[in-house]
Amino acid sequence: MIAPGTEALISSTGPFVQEFFAEGDEGRDYFLNSKVLVIGAGGLGCELLKSLALTGFKNIDVIDMDTIDLSNLNRQFLFREGDIGKPKCECAAAFIKKRVPNINITSHFCMIQDKDDEFYKQFNVVIGGLDSVKARNWISANLCRIARETNGEITIPYIDGGTEAWKGHVKVIYPLKTACMHCQSELFPPPVVYQACTVVSNPRQPEHCIVWAKEFQWQKLRPNETIDGDNDEHIKWIMEQAIIHQKEFKVDGEITEKLTKGVVKNIIPAIASTQAVIAAMCATEALKYITATGPTINNNLLFVGDAACGLFGNNFLFEKKEDCDECARRLNKVKYVENELISGLIARIKEEFNYDVSNLRSSEKTIYMPIIAQTKENLNKPVDEFLQDGATFIATAKGSSEPFEFIIEK
Repeated sequence: MIAPGTEALISSTGPFVQEFFAEGDEGRDYFLNSKVLVIGAGGLGCELLKSLALTGFKNIDVIDMDTIDLSNLNRQFLFREGDIGKPKCECAAAFIKKRVPNINITSHFCMIQDKDDEFYKQFNVVIGGLDSVKARNWISANLCRIARETNGEITIPYIDGGTEAWKGHVKVIYPLKTACMHCQSELFPPPVVYQACTVVSNPRQPEHCIVWAKEFQWQKLRPNETIDGDNDEHIKWIMEQAIIHQKEFKVDGEITEKLTKGVVKNIIPAIASTQAVIAAMCATEALKYITATGPTINNNLLFVGDAACGLFGNNFLFEKKEDCDECARRLNKVKYVENELISGLIARIKEEFNYDVSNLRSSEKTIYMPIIAQTKENLNKPVDEFLQDGATFIATAKGSSEPFEFIIEK
C-alpha cells in the first residue's frame, strides 16, 4: 500500500515534473523499490523516520551509534522510558515497524565509518540528521569519492538537515555536481573552546567557572570518577565548585544547575517543532528526487522561526569551490597514442577507466554521438584530427547524465 497523497502525486504528470519522471505503474514501482538511508536516530532522525514512513517509502535503513538516555525522552518521541540504555536505531526502527507494518526498516548500531562502499551504493538517497560537522563532512566526502571512482555511474544525493533552537537548514548535495559539505564548512561555526589559562586564572564569564570546575577541580578532587551529565549530584557538585571560583574572581552572572548542565553536556538548544519542520522538508526533497515530480532545492534552504517578521525562509545557492579537496573538477589523464583511431580511444577509456562511452565531444565539436548519424564515421578517423596533445574532451557514459573530463597527454 502507498500513501494516498503520494499515489496521487505520481499517478499523473504535472507542470514541474523533471526529465526522468515516469507516470503510472513504472513510476510507482520505482518509488516503492527505492532505498533510503537515514543517518542519525536522535531528535531530527526520529522525525525523519516518521515523515519518510508516512510518505510511503517502503525500504528504509537507519544507522546510529548512540544509546537512549533519560534526557532524550522529551522530544525523541519514538522512545519510551523502558528503552533507556538501548540503541536508538534499533528502538526507532521497531517503533516505526509497529506503526507501519508493511515497511522494510533495518537498523545498524554502529559508526557510519564502519560501513563499506557496497553498503552505501545500495541506496538511492542518503539523509543526514546529524549533530556533528565531522560526520557530515565524512559522509559527503565518501559519496563524492564513490561518484568519482564509478565515473558518475553511482551518484547518490545527500540531503542534510540540521536544527538549533528556532533555526534550521536543509541542504541537497549532488556529489561532484553541487557544493559538497566541505565547500560549505564556513557555514558551520567552530566549536566553543575555552583557553585553560583563562578559565584557571582569569575567568570572565560564568561558563569559564563551570569549565574550570569540570575540567580541573573534578580531576583534582574526584579523579577516579567519570562525569555523568545526567547525574544530578555530579551537576550540583560542579555548580557549587564553579560558584566558589566565581566568587574568588568576582565574575558577574548567575550560575544555575540548568546553565551548568548545558556547559557540561555541550547542549545545543532543540525545539521539537523546528525538528519536525526540517525533517518534513528533508522527506519532501527525497520524495521529489525519487519520483522526479518536482525540482529539488538549489541547494540550501534556511528556516528561521524567530525572525522579526515571525517566520522567515530563504532558498539560496552556495557555489562549488573550484579548489575543494573533495568535489573539485579533476581531469582524468589519458595517454596520447600515435595513429590511434577514435574507436580505439573509446575502447581504451573503457578498459582503463571502466567507463562505457556513449558520447564524446571536444571544446569545439561533437566527435561521436550515436543518434547523430554523421558522427559514426568519426569512429574510423584518427584522434589527431580532433584532439591534439594537451587538449581536453568530455565523455558521457551509457545510462549516466554525469559527464567526465579527460586530458590527452603524451
